[in-house]
Formats: sequence, C-alpha cells, structure tokens
Amino acid sequence: MVNLSLSKKIKKDAAMSKLEKLLPPIILRWSKSYSWKRWKNKSNQEIFEEIYRNKIWGKSPNSADVFFSGGGSHGPDVVSSYVKSVKKFLSSLKNKPVVVDIGCGDFNIGKNFLTMVKKYVGCDIVPSLIDFNKKTHRHKNLSFIHLDAVRDELPKGEVVIIRQVLQHLSNAQIQIILRKIILNYNYLILTEHLPTTENFVANVDIPVGHLIRANVNSGLDIEKPPLNFEVKSKKIIDEISHSGGKIQTIVYEL
Repeated sequence: MVNLSLSKKIKKDAAMSKLEKLLPPIILRWSKSYSWKRWKNKSNQEIFEEIYRNKIWGKSPNSADVFFSGGGSHGPDVVSSYVKSVKKFLSSLKNKPVVVDIGCGDFNIGKNFLTMVKKYVGCDIVPSLIDFNKKTHRHKNLSFIHLDAVRDELPKGEVVIIRQVLQHLSNAQIQIILRKIILNYNYLILTEHLPTTENFVANVDIPVGHLIRANVNSGLDIEKPPLNFEVKSKKIIDEISHSGGKIQTIVYEL
C-alpha cells in the first residue's frame, strides 16, 4: 500500500528544495531561523523527544508504530539501495564486526544487518524510543542503549554507523562526536543528505533541531573546515536522489 501522506510530503520537500537552491546559505539560514526558535534553551534529548512526540518527521502508515524516523528511513528506494550497499561492505570484512549504530531511530534500517554482525548496539537519545525498540526488536546479538553521543561515552566496536544524524547537530557537537569516533572504531559508515551541486558551501553551522544543512543549501563534509576529520581512506558506497538533493553514504577507514 502506498503511503500517500508520505509521498505528498516528499514531493513538497523536493519542490521547496528547488527554490532553496537559488538562495545563498546565509539568506536561507536567516529565513529558517524561526523554525529553530522552538528549540531554544532545550537539551538535545528534549528536542528529539518533542520531534518524535509531535510527529514532525511524519507518521508511520502502521498505527502500531509509535515512532517514525522520517521518509529518509522508510522510502523503499532509499532503504533498499542503502541496505544493499552496507551489506556488501559488511560482507567484505574478514570477521563479523561489532557494530554501533548512533541515532538508530525506529530501527527500520538497522534491523536488516543483524545476521551479518557479531553484535549490534543501537543507540538513541530518546529514552522512550529505546524502550520501544527493546520490546519490538529482539535478537540474540542485539542490544539497545539510551545514549547522548555528545555527552556520553560511546560503546566500543569495529564499525560505527551514523545515518542522517550529524546533519541535525551543530558543528561544535559534531566535533565532539568525531573525536570520540576516531578513538573507538576502525570504520565509520556515514550517511548525509547533500545538495546535488558539488561546489556547495560545506558545514554551514546550524542550531540543533529537526532541520538539516540541506535546508540552507549546505551539507556536511567532515573532512572540510571547521571539522577537518582525518581518515586513512574513504569510499562512496551509495548515492541516491532524494527530496531535491542526494543521500550519500561513505565508508571511512579510521
């Protein structure tokens, strides 16, 4: 069954993205400032709790799904391409890895990798979401942890997955998380929503919230200033058009 409300939202987002491409990031950031005001003086946990509670990223067509992580985690074309690419990477490793998923959300994505890993640790900042996942998704090598990646120590592992999470955070918070990642993992699988143009202004700083840098005609590139994340190698393993931009997944060897 087609989720008509989700389809309409994707089309609306794509139309808006076409208009936003014509405006410079500084103007777009100013125009979006009213949208960020609602999160002023709130913690990251409070922000994302409210996002899920008020269905700001949309609703699941299944009424039993209390939580919904948005079209980027449920669009069939996006999900199938991503899952296929990540499975291919995981199967290329010599041994089944311990995978840590930071910002696991409603786990519609992570559930596809359980048979390919030694252990899978899903982490999210929303306690009620973690509780729901614990009841909904059960597997012998799966665990869930309530975790604020900015404030808390990260679980150890070989591979860390961060899928469309950093794009919601400020540059200062991203830098904190990246410093922890370099100490704890061998590989980072990072997915971000980017403009289609290659010469976009990277890493325009934004407040924490439901919007992302693509909303201000920017995108996250962890190798560029002010983040300057140093890696041994990188490989783009998946890229698909979405909402007037592209969703790109890169594997970084750390």
